[in-house]
Amino acid sequence: MSYENPTSDKTKGSRNRREEALSMLAGARGPQFTFLQTALNALALGLDCEIAAVGEISADKRKFQPLAILNGGAFIDPVAFDIAGTPCEELYTSPEDVSHICYSEGLCDLFPLDQILQASGAQGYRAEPVRDVDGDIFGHVYVIDNKPMAIDDESTMFFRLVSQRIGAEINRWRAESARETSEIRQQDLLNNTSSVIYIKDADGRYVFVNQTFEKLFHISNKEVKGKTDHDLFPKEKADILRANDLKALESEEPQEIEEIVPHDDGLHAYISVKFPLKDKSGQAYAVCGISTDITERKQAEDELRSSENSLRETKRLLEGAIQSFSDGFALFDADDRFVFANEFYLTAHKEVRDIQVPGTPFEAIVNKLAEIGFYGNSPDEIEECIRVRLERFRNGETFEYEMADGRWYQVNQYEASGGGKSIVRTNITKIKEAETLRLEAESRFRAIIDNSPAPIFFKDLEGRFLIANAKHEEGFDAKASELIGKTSQPFVGEDAYQAIVQQDQEVMRTRKVVTKVHAFSGREFLTIKFPVFNAQGELLGLGGIDTDISELRQAEKALAQSEARFRDFAEASSDWFWEMDQKGRITWQSEIHGTSVWLARKTVIGKTRQEVAGQYLSDTDWQPYQNAISGELEFRNFEYCYEGTDNSLLHARISGNPIYDEDGNFLGHRGVASNITELREAEELLRKAQKMEAVGQLTGGIAHDFNNLMAVMIGNAEMLVDIVEHDENAKQNVEAIIRSIERGSSLTSRLLAFSRQQSLSPIAVDVTQLIVDLEDMLRRTLGEATDLQVESVANLWHALIDPHQLESALLNLAINARDAMPGGGTLVIETSNVTFDTDYAKAHEEVQPGEYVVIAVSDTGSGMAPDVLEKVFEPFFTTKDVGKGSGLGLSMVYGLAKQSNGHLTIYSEVGQGTTVRLYLPRGPVLRAANDDAVEDARPAPGSERILVVEDDPGVRAVSVNMLSSHGYEIVEAEDGKEAIALLEGNPKFDLLFTDIVLPGGMNGMDIVDAAQKIQPGIKVLYTTGYAERAVVHNDELDLNAEVVNKPYRRSELLEKVRAILDDEGSD
Repeated sequence: MSYENPTSDKTKGSRNRREEALSMLAGARGPQFTFLQTALNALALGLDCEIAAVGEISADKRKFQPLAILNGGAFIDPVAFDIAGTPCEELYTSPEDVSHICYSEGLCDLFPLDQILQASGAQGYRAEPVRDVDGDIFGHVYVIDNKPMAIDDESTMFFRLVSQRIGAEINRWRAESARETSEIRQQDLLNNTSSVIYIKDADGRYVFVNQTFEKLFHISNKEVKGKTDHDLFPKEKADILRANDLKALESEEPQEIEEIVPHDDGLHAYISVKFPLKDKSGQAYAVCGISTDITERKQAEDELRSSENSLRETKRLLEGAIQSFSDGFALFDADDRFVFANEFYLTAHKEVRDIQVPGTPFEAIVNKLAEIGFYGNSPDEIEECIRVRLERFRNGETFEYEMADGRWYQVNQYEASGGGKSIVRTNITKIKEAETLRLEAESRFRAIIDNSPAPIFFKDLEGRFLIANAKHEEGFDAKASELIGKTSQPFVGEDAYQAIVQQDQEVMRTRKVVTKVHAFSGREFLTIKFPVFNAQGELLGLGGIDTDISELRQAEKALAQSEARFRDFAEASSDWFWEMDQKGRITWQSEIHGTSVWLARKTVIGKTRQEVAGQYLSDTDWQPYQNAISGELEFRNFEYCYEGTDNSLLHARISGNPIYDEDGNFLGHRGVASNITELREAEELLRKAQKMEAVGQLTGGIAHDFNNLMAVMIGNAEMLVDIVEHDENAKQNVEAIIRSIERGSSLTSRLLAFSRQQSLSPIAVDVTQLIVDLEDMLRRTLGEATDLQVESVANLWHALIDPHQLESALLNLAINARDAMPGGGTLVIETSNVTFDTDYAKAHEEVQPGEYVVIAVSDTGSGMAPDVLEKVFEPFFTTKDVGKGSGLGLSMVYGLAKQSNGHLTIYSEVGQGTTVRLYLPRGPVLRAANDDAVEDARPAPGSERILVVEDDPGVRAVSVNMLSSHGYEIVEAEDGKEAIALLEGNPKFDLLFTDIVLPGGMNGMDIVDAAQKIQPGIKVLYTTGYAERAVVHNDELDLNAEVVNKPYRRSELLEKVRAILDDEGSD
């Protein structure tokens, strides 16, 4: 073939056609033929040619099958043709990789044998190969024109571009077809297997089951979707199945588990292989199980164990029979070493009996016989006799020889099927005596067979019975006389007979022992069949032993259950056992269950504990342990620690006793070790909790006293408002004082919340909206140097939290982040939903399982070192300069999380920034309460009689002033003793207004109890410097008691008093 490059067509018309063609190709879509129509039209347009086609080559590279042919603007039926003698032949036959074929003119002259070209009068031809994903040519695209064809770089690039696009689409169609075929095959495979296959999601709900599952449990794949094992099986079984699923979800390796599930005919045992299905991120989202019914196998194993016991008894009987043989019998292994001989064989040559022990080479026995003169006296004669005897032994020859005392023996030597040789030495001095002995031996042998608990039989080469013992007769329900000379066919079904024939043929073909397990007459049998040879090694037939293993199977099942039970006990224990030698080196250690962070056994074997963990204890600390090792003493509860595989510090407690051999020699120590890491961590948490409790009590006391002070201030300030009512400037100043007092009250509320003496008011809060409402304040607080980014997840749950405390916590975290970025930076607030399961909660004791809303606050600031991180939640700890931080910010946030039944974590690296995650329990979706309550007008004046009990003179004076100025008749008391005296000596009171915490031995509840006795039905209002309902939560106050919290506003007190006095049902 010649390549031509005539003058390129660079006219504007050609370029416009190609641009139009490429535009057509870019928009090509739809089914296969529709796309090919568009692509070939674009190709014909761009190259201005008559014919454009694409097709695939056959596997033998001889025939081309067009997929689509465009001829003169119309598509014609594609017909396959032989490529021999055509322009495209070189694409498939050239030894070199041909990437393009082009003929500008004279095509008919070049390929006279191509009838299609001759019929069309073609002049120009171009072809481009199409390749599969591996780069191999599977077809080509070609164009033909009946006029000379202009060929240039631009047209070549256009042709190649269109061809590559067509090839890419064909490859895509091929891949889709292969994938569809693969999916169909996979579905067929899943539904046609005898195993039960299923998929459950992470919550245990079925997603898919195969047809085997549907048939066994009478539920379709459609019906089972969304159900759990608890919907299908008894709770006890379902709990076990669920636990196994969770184990598989958490494991990196497939888990093989034995499971028991109920069927129509009772419980069935399954071997289940379970493994997690993971998404692209590696997160397990489902568990797949493949369960195989092993009920029959379990039963077979039980029966096999019973059969083995029978076989051992049979072996004992056979050995006894061999000892009773009148002939000498000896067995040598494959290396010609003595194994066993009966007494007759040993006594035939008493002179060498002492060396005929297991392991003695046969040649050594022969040499010993030569030394005692058994083979004559001449050295040449002795040498020849030894040579002949050894040659006969190796060749397994049968021969006779005469003893010095005139006795004659016949020696028969046999090759054992498993290797080795056996020797039978027969005394043939008296043929009759020998015949009698033979008959007796046969009789004994027959007795052994007939009295064997297992069916025993022998067959000839045609499968006809030669021998069948009584047990075998029972199995066939026929007498031996009926069996002898017949095959098994008349006594069993056709299927069973064919199985027997197949086993017999396998024994005779392989000349090896064949063992099979089969069922017969409702029982399960282990059949051992073996070939039987004559002295010349010719196959005579086969023998067999049938052992009923039904009970063995049941025993094996019970044993497996027992082993599983004890394995569960061992795996449930967190302790492990160990042994060490005289120098304290660990020589053995059991598996450590329940954790993967302890050092593996292979890591510690051969090392002392000091070598494993010596860096964490001083020599003095190790001394008691070392004294016990060197002094061969027992030791108890020695504690040490070392670094686990995850770099965590692990604590262990060990106890051990010295061990000695039977001679009293000291071997080392043996003992038990316990993981006390959690115990030590719990002790540390208790210490921190006690510290926090002490600080909380101090903080609560300060806040309580501060509330009393603010109660006096706010009361007097409100009265000042009335006095300066007409002085606008003075009124504004007083109102500013009131606002400052209210901010102080908010601060004490947070202090009380931190000290756990302030009850929260948790509601279902839309966290997303709360952050949106708080965003403007945060931006003003952070300043322009800090870039605030808020990233809220869609469908965020509501959180159960006090919204005001949450706002304060977020503001605290934002200010901390701003201070960590003095030069500016980025602050990101993210939200998400998370669920902690029981297993996660077990691993993190500070977390309760459940659903949480997560608020993560991250900065790009300076970060914190590990020693600082350990203290960040401690009250009054701060890294800021003196006067710039109270040390209560993170402590209050931490306290809020704990009071809200949530969780708080912090992660930080020096120079990398800090992330604080606040986990808040999920709350119900409720309509938010209206926080913009409008203050009602001041209630109407009253004239009722009120007893005020308050130990703080300032607070008492303010409250008395507030009430008396509103018309009430007020009587005041400083403590409980004075209050009781007033109740007993004064006219009836309408209301008792008392502080809860009072000096003098009587608190507010004590006073109320006494007042109810003196004046039944008296109405009560409590006040406290602690938060409203805090004492209720501490079981100090009735849940329905009316309480006004200090510091209270005048309107708040007057409204509360008026409401109680007007309530007809209160007392």
